[in-house]
Amino acid sequence: MITSDQLKSFLHVQPSDFECPDRLDYSIVNAYDHFINQVGSKPIYLSGYRPGDPRQHGLGLAIDPTWPGRDPVEIWNLARQSHLFNGLGV
Repeated sequence: MITSDQLKSFLHVQPSDFECPDRLDYSIVNAYDHFINQVGSKPIYLSGYRPGDPRQHGLGLAIDPTWPGRDPVEIWNLARQSHLFNGLGV
């Protein structure tokens, strides 16, 4: 999982952005930080680590952001085209 020092190294992501930042995987937070830079604005963070979830969120490998005022399909396409993520949920 990610360390507090690693969290401090990001440009757009702060530990306070997440409920359980220490439970997230470094690779997903790093990709998320780069993607925020590509989109050009910071999203609202909805969800990340979910205790007890046997899937990606429970492993700290998924983050659910939203960009108010932006078309979700546009954001999804940007994420897909960025090649930063191993998978994209909707």
